[in-house]
Amino acid sequence: VPGQEYAVTVHKGPYPTLTHVWATLFWDWLPASSRRPAASPLMEQYLSDPYLDNDEDLVTRLYLPLITL
Repeated sequence: VPGQEYAVTVHKGPYPTLTHVWATLFWDWLPASSRRPAASPLMEQYLSDPYLDNDEDLVTRLYLPLITL
C-alpha cells in the first residue's frame, strides 16, 4: 500500500450499506473538498467480526486515496 493522503471515514452498520457511504464520499464530500481522487485502490478496513457482532454493530473504516497537493 503506497504511502499517501487518504480521506477516511468510519461506518457503523451492515456491509450492504457501505455503498451509501462511498457514494457520499464521492458525490458530496469530494466536490466540496476541492480534492481529487488518486489512481489507487479504495480500501476498507473491517474492524468487527461479522460472525460475532450484529449487523448494526459492524464497524468499517473506509479509505479514499487522494492526490497530494
